[in-house]
Amino acid sequence: MKRVELEVFSEETNAAIVRMRGRRFPGMVIQGDSLCTLQQSAESIVQMAERGMAVESVAEAKALASRLHGLLQIYERVLAAHDISLPYSATPRFLR
Repeated sequence: MKRVELEVFSEETNAAIVRMRGRRFPGMVIQGDSLCTLQQSAESIVQMAERGMAVESVAEAKALASRLHGLLQIYERVLAAHDISLPYSATPRFLR
């Protein structure tokens, strides 16, 4: 393990925004249990789709997309509050 200094832009639970030294853009820290839940949701969508469960897989995909959308809104809101441009081209989701 190595200890390093980070810039902390937000300490929001399950969505902390930090920037490591040498990086232009901040990143979002996702806790391991939240990451596991996102992966399980994606895997569930794959399994339902493979079984022909279109309605269920669409519902699960919408739930996953909504959760990711919420995380992106947090990320974009925090960067905007600190006058940092987005590392991608898009209309900020929190403005939609």
